[in-house]
Amino acid sequence: MKVGYVRVGPDEQTHARQVKAIRKQGCRRKRIFVDRCRGSVPAAERPQLQEALAMLGKGDTLVIWRLDRLARSLTDLVAQVGLLKDRGVALLSVSDNLTTKAGSGKQARRLFASLARFEKDLVDERTKPGRTAALAQGRRGGRPVKLSGDKLELAAKLRRQGSLPVAEIARIVGVSAPTIYRHVNADGSLRGKTKPVPTDPQPEPRQS
Repeated sequence: MKVGYVRVGPDEQTHARQVKAIRKQGCRRKRIFVDRCRGSVPAAERPQLQEALAMLGKGDTLVIWRLDRLARSLTDLVAQVGLLKDRGVALLSVSDNLTTKAGSGKQARRLFASLARFEKDLVDERTKPGRTAALAQGRRGGRPVKLSGDKLELAAKLRRQGSLPVAEIARIVGVSAPTIYRHVNADGSLRGKTKPVPTDPQPEPRQS
């Protein structure tokens, strides 16, 4: 059985598009649940999502339009996917063209890439106000692109996982492959001056 879930933000006009995409996957209209809320609302506070989850059983599939419809952060998304898997329920994300039902390496790699893009979207959303303010003050972004902050953390996490080639990580993060090599080691540790420096001075050892 397929159960659909739709989340529509207060300022969005994607309800019909989401429902149409989910129905094309063979999900009946009466089994599509709709929450109207912002993405920041946790899963436990989405009544329609809870109803959809309650209807699902082993061998069923939860169908969504896009990964950001289901969760508010990468950590939340991974947790939701894990809970579904523990119950024997598959997740199908239409726009991301992935399903957790297939156990092939290709599907696993596609899932990692989609999760990474999901986190990059969150990073871009958080940094957008700063970029807008910079443009308003006459400062324009351009090359060379620096790898720092959230993007550096994401690149390090992906290298540490070892599931994607550096070229793919660079594309996801939005920098060049040499930039990744310059800042992040193969094991995910940071190189050179990009290593975090403690903000508080370390206490001097006591003299005996």
